[in-house]
Amino acid sequence: MALVLIAVATPLAAWGWHQQRGTTVHGVRVAGLRLAPTDDPESALRARADAWLDREVGIRWDDVVVVRTRRQLGAWIDLDALSADLLRIGRRGDVRADLEEWWSARRGEIDVYWPISVDVPRSMFDELRLRIDREPIAARFGRDGRVLEPARTGAELDVDASCEAIRLGVLDEALIVELVVRQEDPPEPEPPPARELMVLGSWSSRIAGSRARLHNVEVAAASLDGAVIPAGGRLSFNERVGERSFGAGYRTAPVILGGEMVDDVGGGTCQVASTLHAASFVAGLDAPTHVPHSRPAGYVPLGLDATVVWPNVDLVLTNPNPFPVLVRSAVSGRRLRVDVLGAGPSAEVVWNRAVSTEDEPGERVVEDPEVPMGQALVTQDGIPGYVVIRTRELTRGHRRVSEERVLRYPPTDRIVRIPPIPPK
Repeated sequence: MALVLIAVATPLAAWGWHQQRGTTVHGVRVAGLRLAPTDDPESALRARADAWLDREVGIRWDDVVVVRTRRQLGAWIDLDALSADLLRIGRRGDVRADLEEWWSARRGEIDVYWPISVDVPRSMFDELRLRIDREPIAARFGRDGRVLEPARTGAELDVDASCEAIRLGVLDEALIVELVVRQEDPPEPEPPPARELMVLGSWSSRIAGSRARLHNVEVAAASLDGAVIPAGGRLSFNERVGERSFGAGYRTAPVILGGEMVDDVGGGTCQVASTLHAASFVAGLDAPTHVPHSRPAGYVPLGLDATVVWPNVDLVLTNPNPFPVLVRSAVSGRRLRVDVLGAGPSAEVVWNRAVSTEDEPGERVVEDPEVPMGQALVTQDGIPGYVVIRTRELTRGHRRVSEERVLRYPPTDRIVRIPPIPPK
């Protein structure tokens, strides 16, 4: 019993002595480090606080980097408030709570962090804006079509958002803080004067199907018309034409989906992509991103078609010429024409293809409650699968390049719809 009393009385005596002594509790931590008992925590911590405030932080965007201390970024530590808080530990007026808090501090369980405030000086952004802000610039071309000045994206420092990013970065003790910069795409580059252009490649295709499909081809062709591919640059069909949606003016028309013709918004857009691909192919442009259809398209030869699906399946063309090229696309009646023009001359192109049948089509039976009992409806004829070996020979000056690509078109099943089979 005496031992128990001693075990209880000893910490009580130590806590009581602490109450009288007027120093911080032995074992209390500040920002992870123990603080020796002191009646003047402010003086004891000033050197550490100064070291924290004088730690450098990198402020960065792209190749613009400036280095500032946390103090220069507007950080300050309220040592008066911190000192008062440390001296109150174990002395808040509630005996039981104070004893528990004192004991927790003795065991190293109380860690008080710096009371930090950050007021980022907006004047520091004056220099940064001079180094970051810039107007977007369209590419400039000479009269021979060569690039005199490449396109440049515009940039504008977002001061409010950057202030907040710096404030949070300092509080999180980040070593690098990224500035927030809004970017603006350059204007569409102007092509060379029309009188200097020649047709490098051209293709036309007949538009079959419903009036809605014709309308979709007209909308997509109008969006594509006037696209400029700078020398060495690229053209993404999806980026140029945009999403095929009701809001963009498209209508519902048949599309190929899963090897079957179904109605969807924007049906017919692939004909514009395919005609563009064919025209660019004979013009000597390259197509690093190109996906053929899953079945023959009909409006362009096998091997020259291209499928596009927003936003995942794209047709991307690149221009290997030392001058920009201009894409013109227009619908006249039921015919779509795409021309690729440039200051030329472009490469001389000779191409060929060999088509062979690979697989015969299968048959797919689909239960459909719309089919009357005792009947069967063929809603899609089978189409054989094909293998196309496409070759292209390009001659630029004295240089000749031969290309070969194998394109596979899987067979399309014959689809027979029958009424649902009653369960046995």
